[in-house]
Amino acid sequence: MRTQVLLKSCLAASAALSLTAPAQAQRSSNTAIITNPAQTQAERNWAEKMFSEMRLEMGTVARGTKINKQLTVTNLYKEDIKITSVGTTCGCFHAETDKKVLKTHESATITVDMNTIKFQGDRKANLDVTLTFDGSTYKSVRIPLHGFIRTDVEIQPGVLNLGMVEQGRGATKAVTVKFTGRPGWQIRQVRSNNPLLKTEVRDRFRDNYRVEADVVVTLDASAPLGDVRDLLTIVTNDSSNPELQVEVAGKVEPDLIVTPAAIPLGNLRPGVEKTVSVVIRGQRPFAIEALERDTSIDCWKCKYSRETKVVHPITLTMTPPADMAGEYSEVFTVSVQGREEPLTFKATGTIVGTTPLAADK
Repeated sequence: MRTQVLLKSCLAASAALSLTAPAQAQRSSNTAIITNPAQTQAERNWAEKMFSEMRLEMGTVARGTKINKQLTVTNLYKEDIKITSVGTTCGCFHAETDKKVLKTHESATITVDMNTIKFQGDRKANLDVTLTFDGSTYKSVRIPLHGFIRTDVEIQPGVLNLGMVEQGRGATKAVTVKFTGRPGWQIRQVRSNNPLLKTEVRDRFRDNYRVEADVVVTLDASAPLGDVRDLLTIVTNDSSNPELQVEVAGKVEPDLIVTPAAIPLGNLRPGVEKTVSVVIRGQRPFAIEALERDTSIDCWKCKYSRETKVVHPITLTMTPPADMAGEYSEVFTVSVQGREEPLTFKATGTIVGTTPLAADK
C-alpha cells in the first residue's frame, strides 16, 4: 500500500512539473545558445534559456544619435511559444519584437532603441518580456539595459544614412560631430566593422572650447546588393569617455528593377486573350531598345515606350493558339540603351485545351 501511495505522489509531482515548463525539443545543429558569463545556462529557467543575451549595453552615445541593439529569442521546445508582451521600465528605452508566435527552433528578434533626444546622462532600465506555451502558464524575463547619453557631444544627423545606393556606384555621406567642453578635444580615429566602408575625419571649426568635425563615410563601389548595416566607433582623446557610436544604414539596389520578375499567367484557354503588366524602374532615366522572346510562337503582343524616363510600364497580351495545351513558359529579354547586360523576366502558365490532357504513364 505504501509503495502505491509513493508511486501516485511521484506521478502527481511529475504531472505538476510538466505544466510549469514546455517540453524540450531536439536541438538542431544550427541552434546555438549564447550564455552570459554571470549566469550559466543551467541556472536559467525555461524562458530565460531562449534568450541570446541576458543584458544589453548600449554604450556611450552622443545626444541626438539613433542607436539600437538586438537580441534573439529562440524556441527550444516542442510547443509553440507566444511572446505576449514586450516593454521597458523607462521611456528612455523602447523595445519591439518582429514576431510573436514561435514554432520549434524558430527565432524572433527584439530591437531596443535608446531615446537620446529627450533623455541624457546615465540611463538604466529593464526590458521585460512575457512568454507562454499553453496560454495559462506565463513566465517573464527581465533583461537589464544600460547606456550613457552625453550632453557635451552632439551628432547630426543621428544616423549616417547612405540611402538607396545604385550597385556599382558607391556612395559618400557624413555626420557632423559637435563638442563643447575642455580645450584640445579631438577625434583620433573612426572604426568600422565593414571592410567596404572607408572613414575620414574633417575638421570644420575649432577653438578653445568648441569643436565641429565631419565624419565622412564612403561605401565602396564593389558593395553587393542588399542592406548595409554597421555601427561606427568614434574614438576621441577623452580619457573618461573615449568612444562614441553612430549607426550606418543603407541599401544597395540594382540600377534597374523589374516588377514582377516572375509573371503567373494562371490557366489560359486557346483563343482567349490574357493581359499582364510589367514595370521596369531605374535609379535614373533610361530607354528600352528592344524586347525579345525566347520562343518564336506568334501569340504575344507587347506595348512599351522607347522614350527616356525613370519608369517604363510594359503591357503584354497573350492569345494561345488552338493547337497548344499544357504547361507553358516564356522568357523575355529587355535590351536597355547604354547597358551591357540585358534584363530578363519570365511568364509561366497552363494552357487548358478543349479536351482533357492525357495522364503520364
